Amino acid sequence: MKKSRRRDLLLFGAIALFVLLLGCPLRFFTGVCCPGCGMTRAVCALLRLDLPLALHYHPLVVLLPAAALAYLLRGRIPAKIMRGLVILALLALTAVYVIRMTGGSDVVYARPEKGAILRLVRWIVPAK
Repeated sequence: MKKSRRRDLLLFGAIALFVLLLGCPLRFFTGVCCPGCGMTRAVCALLRLDLPLALHYHPLVVLLPAAALAYLLRGRIPAKIMRGLVILALLALTAVYVIRMTGGSDVVYARPEKGAILRLVRWIVPAK
């Protein structure tokens, strides 16, 4: 197995383990949902063939198969095209995140008081 492939698998495994045990790392530490929050629930809903619920949890869930295919074929896709696809995906993710955070979504939220960092600070420096 190539070194880069092994590294990718280890990184994916570590992230998956963290997410399975503690949930979203950004939400865990800061109390703010990340742009991908809801994607796991969206995939589960999609696997149950509940497309409306999947789109409710995360509208970009329908792009996951294409993203996985692009990742698997990354050596065969010209770098310029791959870079363009990545930029488009990041723009779409950012746009969806901003819309969801400002639109009162029940899936994503910002509650810094629930984050581990602020709780740790409050534990170290108690309020008077």
